[in-house]
Amino acid sequence: MARGNPNPKPLAPRRGSATSPHMEAPGKSMIQIYNLTGMVREMRLKGKSYRAIADYINSNKLIPNGYVLSYNSVVRWCANNGLGGTIEATSD
Repeated sequence: MARGNPNPKPLAPRRGSATSPHMEAPGKSMIQIYNLTGMVREMRLKGKSYRAIADYINSNKLIPNGYVLSYNSVVRWCANNGLGGTIEATSD
């Protein structure tokens, strides 16, 4: 007689499965994959906060299929690309 559950439930699909476009390019952020680098850089140099950038991207649905960019993803990308910390708005 086998131990455990003889009829286990099938596993539900996990978030971020291999079918997610951003999981097909490991090591790249969704900012890079969806070509938002220029926009994020410009917004940071104008003094926008990380949260304002994430909210703008999500409210305008700039990432397809209902994916949401987290505030922490913006923080991490900016820190890795020299846009972290406090940035004063530049004069145009």
